[in-house]
Amino acid sequence: MRKKWLMVLVGGAVAGGCCQAQIRQDIWIHVTEQAVDGATFVHRVDLNNGVRSERWMINGSQVPEDAFEHELAEAQQRAWLAERVQQRAREREQEEVRRQESIFYFQAQRALARKQLVLVICDVESALERVRDERIARYHAFSPETIAEQEELDELRTQLLADARLLLNDDDDEEPTACEVFRETAEQLEPYIERLHGLYRATVKRAIDVCDDTRMLKELLTLVS
Repeated sequence: MRKKWLMVLVGGAVAGGCCQAQIRQDIWIHVTEQAVDGATFVHRVDLNNGVRSERWMINGSQVPEDAFEHELAEAQQRAWLAERVQQRAREREQEEVRRQESIFYFQAQRALARKQLVLVICDVESALERVRDERIARYHAFSPETIAEQEELDELRTQLLADARLLLNDDDDEEPTACEVFRETAEQLEPYIERLHGLYRATVKRAIDVCDDTRMLKELLTLVS
């Protein structure tokens, strides 16, 4: 909204060689201009020697005061509604950006957790395959520090690893809890890597200690070379 004020003093007289100013007209103009919803509303007030007059114009056309106020109020309402619509659109856009960011971070975290589980499963399976080598299977040196007994070894293969593999193929891995399930499963399996390595070393050592078969000793040599 713009406002303009204009005051005009018109007058003058000359007497006795001296210049004296005498006010002949006192003109005061006040203009209020508003641009609302694509329209220009102008309210002009003129004071000419104390006589007041007013004019109301919309887009340069003079209109009655009540029509001016009505159209101005309508335009302001439309402008307010348009701003609200734009504000809601901006809010929805920001909400969508936040939603997309949330989806991205969830998917990235899930992918990382899933990849970690895949790597742990591969390491456990690789260590388990070495332990289950038929050349040393009968020499298994079970202990509480590694693998306590054959049943625990079988449970690792047939239950824990099998369940972990099924989890990787589960359609529910889009669920919010998927990341936590992947992490927990990886944390459950990861200690078995070193435990299986320990069992393997102890088993090979035991096989070397008790074996008296030349052919078998040659086989054992290939395992430690």
